[in-house]
Amino acid sequence: MKDYLVRGLVNSKNCRVFACTTTSLTNVAQQNHNLWPCASAALGRMMAVTLMMGAMNKNKEKMTVVINGGGPIGTMLCTTNSDGKIKGFVSNPEVHYTYNDTGKLAVGLCVGNQGTIQVTRDMGLKEPITSSSPLQTGEIGDDFSYYFMLSEQYNN
Repeated sequence: MKDYLVRGLVNSKNCRVFACTTTSLTNVAQQNHNLWPCASAALGRMMAVTLMMGAMNKNKEKMTVVINGGGPIGTMLCTTNSDGKIKGFVSNPEVHYTYNDTGKLAVGLCVGNQGTIQVTRDMGLKEPITSSSPLQTGEIGDDFSYYFMLSEQYNN
């Protein structure tokens, strides 16, 4: 299946909706960086959200997202712009944990929760704009949700 990103607008609720599938992108990152399963899942999730955030931008603005939660994966970094090109990196690609009771990947343990998500937007102005929020769980989706609640205010 081919990767894709879709966007929508709910006019009656003033709400934008984004969804994407990035399985191929994650597979390429896994192969290029020799990522172990948990590191692959963490970077794949981070790249998916970063792509959706980049799609919100205009005029080819550049965006860099950095997560460092103090976990064994170390620093994770993604950079993108509004045209869908993305690069990703993890400090330690050889990380793999699973939860004993479910056998599912323990991304939160790999990432850690003693750090921040930091987002830097370069809109071509004098200085880039940086915002951040503390990590809550190390689970990428939960932490980006918290970031959006605290740091991102979009008004259309």
